[in-house]
Amino acid sequence: MLHKVQISLNLEQESPLQKYLLSHQIRWEKEHLVEWLTVDMAHVVMLHAKGIVSKNDAAKNLKTLVALRQDGTDVVNHKGLLLIGIIEEIMANRIGASAAGILRIGRSQLDHIPTVARLSARHKFLEVMANMIDVEEALLSFAKKYQDVLVPYHTHGQYSQPGTVGHFMLAHLFRIGQDFKLCQHMFAELNKCPLGSTGRCGTPWGIDRFMTAELLGFDEPIRHSILGREPDWAMNTAAALARVTTSLGQLATDIHFWLSSDIRYADINRSHCSGSSIFAHKKNPQTTDKIRIYAGEAAHWYGIALSTCRGMGTGDHFIRQIPELETWIDKTNQATLSAIGQERKVRPYASGGLRYRGEIGHSSRAE
Repeated sequence: MLHKVQISLNLEQESPLQKYLLSHQIRWEKEHLVEWLTVDMAHVVMLHAKGIVSKNDAAKNLKTLVALRQDGTDVVNHKGLLLIGIIEEIMANRIGASAAGILRIGRSQLDHIPTVARLSARHKFLEVMANMIDVEEALLSFAKKYQDVLVPYHTHGQYSQPGTVGHFMLAHLFRIGQDFKLCQHMFAELNKCPLGSTGRCGTPWGIDRFMTAELLGFDEPIRHSILGREPDWAMNTAAALARVTTSLGQLATDIHFWLSSDIRYADINRSHCSGSSIFAHKKNPQTTDKIRIYAGEAAHWYGIALSTCRGMGTGDHFIRQIPELETWIDKTNQATLSAIGQERKVRPYASGGLRYRGEIGHSSRAE
C-alpha cells in the first residue's frame, strides 16, 4: 500500500496562482492519496448498494482504485492541479470515461477533502490517545515502584513539606487522565463524516450518508450540509493537543528539576541524555528538554487555529483547513513517546538527595 509520498513539483513554469496556492493544495492531496482513494472506494460501494450505479461500473472502479492504492506512481507524477481531476483522468484512460465518471455522483470537493482530512487526523489522533494510555501506565508503575520514597515538595522553589514519589507522580497521572477525557470528547467531534454534504445543500441523489460514514469508520455523518467542511473540529483538536502537550511539559519540567546536578533527586539512563562538546562531566537530559520545547510551541496552537479562522465566512472556500494540525499531532505524539521513555528510565535516589533533608526542618499550620 502507498503511504507517505515525497512530492516534487516543477514550479518554474507555473503562474503565481499555481505556485503560491494550488501547488500547496495538490501537494497536500497527493500526500494523502491513500485516504483519498479510501473515500472513493467507500463512495462507490455505497452508490452500488443504493442502485445508483451498475455492478459492472462499480467493480471496474473498485478494481482500479485498489490498483492505484497499491501503486500510485501515475497519480503522484501527474502534472494536474486537482487530484479529483487527475484520478478521474487516469481512471477514464483505464476503464473508460463513462465508468470513471460515477465518482462525481452525489459529492463534491467541498465534502471530499474534509473527509480525507478527518480520516488522516483521526488515525494520528488515535495514536496520541494510545500513547497517553502508555504514559498513564508508566506513571502508575513509577508511582507504585517508588511509592514510599521520600521527596521534598516545594513552593516558590523552596522546601515546603516532605512527600513521596508515589504521591507526587499520581498528581501527574490524574492530570493526564483529565486530558485523556478531553481527547475523548474531541475525538467524538472529529469522528463525524462530511461525505455527501456536497457543495452546500446536499444532493438530490438518493445516497446513504450513514452507510459511507460506517464504511469509513465514522460514528455518524455530519447532520447539517453547510457544516460539512467547517474546521471547528480542527480548532478544538488543536486545543486538546495543546492541553496534552502542556501537561507533558509540566511533567518534564519536574523531572528536569529532579535531575539537576544541584538537586539530584533522581538519575536518568544515558540513553535519554547527551554529553557536552566541552564539559566532559556533563550529562544533559535531552528528553525533558525536547518535551518542554514542544510544550512551549503548543501554547500558540489554539491561537493560531483561531486566527486562521477569524475572518472566515460561510462562503469562503480555501480558509477551511488548519494547515499545521497534522504537524501538531505529530509533535504531541513525539512528546508522549518521549514521556513514556522518560518515565521508564528515571530512577529516584532512595537516599541522599531524595531523602528528605530533615536538618533543614519544616513546619505547617496544617499539622
